[in-house]
Amino acid sequence: MAKLTSLEDKELRAQETKYLQRLNYKHIEKSIEIFNSEDPDEFYKIAKSGKAKTAFIAFNGEKYPMKAILKRAMMISEGTQDLVFALKTQEHRRVVAKLGHKLAEKPSNYISYDEKKKFWSRIRRRENQSAFRTSLFSHYGGVCCVTGCDASKALDAAHIQAWSVEENSELKNGLILRADIHRLFDSGRLSIHPETHAVHMHKSLENSYGEFQSSQLKYEIELNEIANKALVERWLNRL
Repeated sequence: MAKLTSLEDKELRAQETKYLQRLNYKHIEKSIEIFNSEDPDEFYKIAKSGKAKTAFIAFNGEKYPMKAILKRAMMISEGTQDLVFALKTQEHRRVVAKLGHKLAEKPSNYISYDEKKKFWSRIRRRENQSAFRTSLFSHYGGVCCVTGCDASKALDAAHIQAWSVEENSELKNGLILRADIHRLFDSGRLSIHPETHAVHMHKSLENSYGEFQSSQLKYEIELNEIANKALVERWLNRL
C-alpha cells in the first residue's frame, strides 16, 4: 500500500473528525436497521459504496458491511443523500470504534451480498406475484384462457414474458392458466399463435390434450408490447 503524504493524511484526519462530530451510536443503529429492511442494491447505491470484502461491524450477533453502514449513517445524520465523506478503511475502523461499535473480520457465516440480493429478489417476486394474480383474476374472472377451468386452487397467474427475463408483472403481460397448462406453456409444449391466438400442442400431448389442439382461447386477452414480442418468441421456439 502506498504511503500517504502528510497532506493526504491531514485531509483524512479532517474527514474523520467530521464523521465523529456528526455521528453517534444511534445513527449507526438506524443505518443497520435500514440495511436489514432494504434491497442490498439500493442500499449500496445510496451509500455510494462497494460491496464489503473484509471490514465489518458486529451488532447483535450479526456482521454488517462497515463502509456502507457508516456512509449511510452519515446521510441519516445530515438528512441528505448527497453528503459522503471519503475515508479509507483504517479511518472507518477508528470512527466505528470511537462511536462504541465493535469491529469484526469477515465471518464464515456472513450472509453475502449475492445471497441477500437473492433473498430480496424472492421477496419482491412473492409480493409482485400476489398482486399480479389478483389483478389477472379480477380482470379475466378467474378462468383459464385455454381450458375454461374456473377452480381457483388449480389456476396460476402466468407471465408471458418470463419473470426471469424481465420483472414485468403488468396485467397485459399475464395469462390465467391451469397449473398443468402453465407448465406446458413454460416448457414450450403448448404455445399460442401470436396473431390468431390459436392453441398449438406438441404432438406427444395428442392423447391427453388433443381437445385443445388448434382451439381458440376462451376469451380475448389484452397484451402489451413486451407480451406480444414474448408470445412471438415462444411461438417461434415451440417444440
